[in-house]
Amino acid sequence: LFESEAIADWINVNKKPENNQQQSAAYGLSSCEEDNYRKCFDIVASKLDNNSILTLAMKLTLPREDVNEISDRNISRYQKIDQILTLWREQAGRQANLNQVIAILQAMDKNALAETVTDMLR
Repeated sequence: LFESEAIADWINVNKKPENNQQQSAAYGLSSCEEDNYRKCFDIVASKLDNNSILTLAMKLTLPREDVNEISDRNISRYQKIDQILTLWREQAGRQANLNQVIAILQAMDKNALAETVTDMLR
C-alpha cells in the first residue's frame, strides 16, 4: 500500500517555496511558524511506519474518502503522510496546532516520534 521514502520525495514536497509562503499568508503565520509546520511534517512523514498512516488520518478526523483517495495515489509513503498532514492543516485552518499532532502521536504510542517533534519545536 505505501512505498518506502526517498530523498527525492522530500525534494518534491519542498521544492516550491512560493507555496509555503502562500500557505503562511493564508494561515496568518510567520515564516518561523511555517518552518515549524514544515519541519514537523517532514519528521512525521519520514519516520511514521506504514501501519500507522490510516490511524493518524482517522485521529486527525479526516474524511475517510479523502484518506482513501490519498492512499490510492501512486506516490511514496512519505508523500502520502505529508499530504494527510497538509489536508488536516487545510481543514483545521487556524485551529491547526502542532501540539495536536504530538498528542495524537502519543496516543498512538509513537512516543519517540512525538518527543522528536517536541524537541524540534523547542
